[in-house]
Amino acid sequence: MSRKHYSQFNVTETAFIHGYIRANAAKVTGAEHFYDRASERTFDISQAVDTLANGRVIEVHNDRSPRIRALVRRQSGPNSGTNVVVDLMDWHVVTVYYNSPSDTHDTLNWSPYRWQVNVVNLVKSLRGEKCK
Repeated sequence: MSRKHYSQFNVTETAFIHGYIRANAAKVTGAEHFYDRASERTFDISQAVDTLANGRVIEVHNDRSPRIRALVRRQSGPNSGTNVVVDLMDWHVVTVYYNSPSDTHDTLNWSPYRWQVNVVNLVKSLRGEKCK
């Protein structure tokens, strides 16, 4: 289990991962777990797509290796507080939940955030591109 938090991304990684997710937001489908969680919490797939298209990437992780996933959070706008986990390999929305945009995560456990991966190269490898 490895994670990389947005505060650990360099400028290129930040721009690349946001652009990649936003460019593919319309491709997403909901995994079975998403629909279970969404119905419990009154979310729908359009809110997930909006969050992916307009939110901030909070982390990239491989908690379900070899799957690579990203957590995206909508900080403002119509779906403010919506958090979406999307699989970057098949574009399934894994889960969705609400977290107040004012939550500063002061008690965040930083121990899982040790992944030294270059996010640009990681995403390019998912797309089958050669990495520099």
